[in-house]
Amino acid sequence: MKKEEYIFYEEQKIPLIAKVIAVVSCAAIMAVLIASTIHSSDTSEKKSTLILTIVNCIILGIAAISILYTKLIVRIDKKSINIRFFPFMIKDKKLPLKDIQRYYIRKYRPIMEYGGWGIRWNSNGRAYCIRGNMAIQLEFESGSKILIGTQKPGELNAAMDKGKL
Repeated sequence: MKKEEYIFYEEQKIPLIAKVIAVVSCAAIMAVLIASTIHSSDTSEKKSTLILTIVNCIILGIAAISILYTKLIVRIDKKSINIRFFPFMIKDKKLPLKDIQRYYIRKYRPIMEYGGWGIRWNSNGRAYCIRGNMAIQLEFESGSKILIGTQKPGELNAAMDKGKL
């Protein structure tokens, strides 16, 4: 479906300052690993240290690139809420509107309630949040709860009202 065919569409990205901090941190760790490998005096362990450094740098590079491209996409159509937390979720998570017993917009504390932003699970339920402190809380007939962060709380609530009719 195209953006225009949804009742609601929102795409959120990690704030620029968080991206800069993450990428600079990864680059600094890589630099320390490479420098310690180059300046290592023990030649017997140098080969295994070099391999470990290369593997760690690849992992850190993938982490940095993932952070740069991370985004939360929330779409509502006439039948479901579709969530994708790219690049960690390749397929949409579809939440049928008919299964939602209750929903409401609320302010939340990402660190205190869920341990931060991202895809989170705890006794409060599941959370998909990327920035800010506003979200829609969904409560399902099964008793499970899902929190979805938003920068457009009024529009999201209006779309849910329209979709649930």
